[in-house]
Amino acid sequence: MGYLATYATAQGFTVGVLDGESLGLGITQIQTMVNEAAPRWVGFNLLAPTYQLSARIAAGLDPAIQLMVGGHKQRRCRRP
Repeated sequence: MGYLATYATAQGFTVGVLDGESLGLGITQIQTMVNEAAPRWVGFNLLAPTYQLSARIAAGLDPAIQLMVGGHKQRRCRRP
């Protein structure tokens, strides 16, 4: 998320990053903070343990806020 935020800032976008987990915020608190900020876009870094939490947060956001999701890339490898 930091890389994306840095890139978007360099392209002239106003960016904020909220790490709710590190701040000890609950789902409702995160939803309230995001809705009050009223961004056009919200991005989620999806990792297997966070899928359901992210979906719950997204469900409580203003429908006018667009969602962007991403996560680690998986690649299949063949054994020799």
